[in-house]
Amino acid sequence: MPEQLNIIIKKIDSVLHNQPYANTSWSTMLATAIINKDKVKLSDILSCGAGFNDNSKRAFCEVLGVDVKLTKNGIDAYIATHCGITNEQLILEREISNALHRKDEASEHLITTFLNGDELVAWVDDLIERGFNVITSSNRKYFLTKEDRGFDLLKPEIRKYAESSISVINFKNKLNTLSD
Repeated sequence: MPEQLNIIIKKIDSVLHNQPYANTSWSTMLATAIINKDKVKLSDILSCGAGFNDNSKRAFCEVLGVDVKLTKNGIDAYIATHCGITNEQLILEREISNALHRKDEASEHLITTFLNGDELVAWVDDLIERGFNVITSSNRKYFLTKEDRGFDLLKPEIRKYAESSISVINFKNKLNTLSD
């Protein structure tokens, strides 16, 4: 194990367990995320309000050598600074991660619900790629539309997959505009 990782694990274990040599998997995971500047993992673990994972937040602050902040906004600011991004970029990265998770769940549900589920996923992906990226409704029907043309999404499972796919694209576009 690299020396830097060992040092960080010991600091984290000291805060979490009062034992620098506990060498827990949690400490190893957190230390690895800190070293790799894995903004999504750090955010998943630490970006929650006071009262949730407070000791892990204390350990993170100890490793960074900063004042302890237990609020979501305070920790987000530390994560963003540590990873060399803005708070807005961090929030969008977290939204993209969550949207991808929802898309994967919607895709899996579509595939397991319908015999041709994989074809439906490919169909929606193809339509979105061709610019059909707005969902509209009329008379309790939902359509994937582009300008004045649209395709009936027929079933709620198809609509949910389309919504989640469009959500991922929209968050990525927002992040790209920030990066430009």
